[in-house]
Amino acid sequence: MFELERISPSYKKLGFFSFLFGAIEMSDPQHSMFDKKYDECTNNEDWNSALNVLKEAIEVNPRSPYFHSCLGFLYKIVQDNEHAIIFFKEAIRLGGLLKYSTITDNSYFAMGECFFALNNYDAALSCFQEVLKRSDAHMRKNRANNFTREIIRRQPTKFREI
Repeated sequence: MFELERISPSYKKLGFFSFLFGAIEMSDPQHSMFDKKYDECTNNEDWNSALNVLKEAIEVNPRSPYFHSCLGFLYKIVQDNEHAIIFFKEAIRLGGLLKYSTITDNSYFAMGECFFALNNYDAALSCFQEVLKRSDAHMRKNRANNFTREIIRRQPTKFREI
């Protein structure tokens, strides 16, 4: 399970999962129930319970890009980037039909951050380029550009000025 000391301080005390995905339509009562339980767990920093809620939510609704992406973010929070990438890829696959999906865009960006943390710059660059191509959010595009510049800075022999 998760070790609290591994969790990035910037993620603590935030109701960030609902915030990350903006206003998601919760017309399905079961979806709303899981989302409410999940937010309660994350607001209380109960990461293990949040993990269990998400696993149960995915069992009930295995085609939900939202819950797969949330699980990716949860693994990212505890710095388990390998597992996070798995769930972000699945969220992207499930949400891929939506051209302007906030869930898909956030998953690409977060997956890029995970690859960056693992020093897999080619994969990170691919994710950030996808964000730049797809996203209509200026802040997300600016952050993707910043990561892209940092990747180029870290690999000067691979990139040259044109």
